[in-house]
Formats: sequence, C-alpha cells, structure tokens
Amino acid sequence: MHPVQHEWGRVVRGVRARFQPHRRGRAPGARRLAVASGRCEAHRRHRRERGSNRRARSVEGTLVNAATPLPPKPVADRDTQPFWDAVAERRLVVQRCSKCGRWIWQPRPLCPTCHAADPVWTDVSGDARVVSWTVLHPPVLTVWHDKLPFVILLVELDDAPGVRMIGQLVDAAGDLLQTDGTAQGIDFGAGVSLRWRVDEAGQTLPAWTVS
Repeated sequence: MHPVQHEWGRVVRGVRARFQPHRRGRAPGARRLAVASGRCEAHRRHRRERGSNRRARSVEGTLVNAATPLPPKPVADRDTQPFWDAVAERRLVVQRCSKCGRWIWQPRPLCPTCHAADPVWTDVSGDARVVSWTVLHPPVLTVWHDKLPFVILLVELDDAPGVRMIGQLVDAAGDLLQTDGTAQGIDFGAGVSLRWRVDEAGQTLPAWTVS
C-alpha cells in the first residue's frame, strides 16, 4: 500500500471512531459505570456543600446564618470609594469641579458640565433642607420588621447646592426613629442636621434629624 493511502486510511478510521461511537465495539463495562456514578455523586455532594456555605456566611468574624438577617452593605467602586472612606471617618464629602465649581453627585470621574477630569472631594457640613420623604410601611427586609414604620428622606445640602441625598430619619443620637405611620414634624423645606447611624451590620451611614 502506498504510504499516502495508508495515512489517509488512518485519518478516516480516526474520524469514524470520533463521530460514530457505536462502531468502537463493546459497551461500557461495570467499572466505567461505577466511575461515572461516583463522579455524579461527587458533583451532587459539591452542590449540597455549596448551598450550605451560601446559607451560613462569616460576617466580620461572626458566623451568621439565614435566621440572622442583616441589611445590605454598600459596594464601593473606583468612583465611590473615597466617599465611603470618608463616611467611615464620619465625614461627609461631595465632589466639586476644580474648573467650573459645580457640585457633583453621584460620584463620577468627569464634571458633567465642563467635562474636566478629577473632581475634588470636598468636606461639607451635612446641614440640609427636606425635598421629599416617604414613610416605609411594608417589611422590605426582615431585619427591619420591628422598626417599621420609619421615614426615608430626600434632602438637598445647604453648602452644596443641587446635591440631593437619601437617608433615614433618626433622632438626635443617630438611632432610627420609628413613627406612628405618619411623618409628623416633617415638612417641605424643613431644616435637618446630619447624624451618623451605625446599622445592624456595623456599617456607618449618613442620616438626618430634624433641626
């Protein structure tokens, strides 16, 4: 047989073995079936363990399971990390364009007015005026069941015109203020002062109290 014909025959046999497995001959033996069954069982065990790990997580060194709900924690990115770093120090900062002077919120790498890069993070007092509010009644998260109803404020900062932030209504000590289902004492344009609230997960958050 010519060497070329021999090589071509080997290629054809390989293709048949790949795409026509029934031509390979014998059915899988008991050992092959046992190996396949073992792999399936290992896969099922891995999925069970992964589910258990999701239901029980370690939060700041404390084992927490599904029966111990915690509020969601903010996830910082490249633009918002300086804000959350300042919040951890109980400082409220807002970006300001170094070229046109515009106050910027939400954080971003460019000024939306003049497109200058690298706005400067600037400390502000946090004193503000109420723009709007809502009374939260439904149990959005189980961790808040015993605190409902409470008020969520939309405020505009006095020393950063145009910057509006959302936060919870708290008392003078920074504790969440539970209401009777109404927003008594809150009115449009009412003055509020910045307070710092530490939630059930240990996260420091800006909040406001009536001045």
